[in-house]
Amino acid sequence: MCFYQNSFIEELSTPCYIVNTDVLAENFRNIRAKADQTGLSLLLAMKGFPFAKSFPFIKPYVDFCPLKAG
Repeated sequence: MCFYQNSFIEELSTPCYIVNTDVLAENFRNIRAKADQTGLSLLLAMKGFPFAKSFPFIKPYVDFCPLKAG
């Protein structure tokens, strides 16, 4: 079942990961806001993390990311 009409998704080989970066960023904005309210730090644990290409979208919201440069 495909939720997108006339989409490239039907053409993808499986298995694959599809990430909606707008939703990902919104989720991390919410998590960051809660962390700021509570004084907690966010870190990204990489063990078993399959979405390495999503790091550029996550890095602004975490306090520690092993691949966070500058």
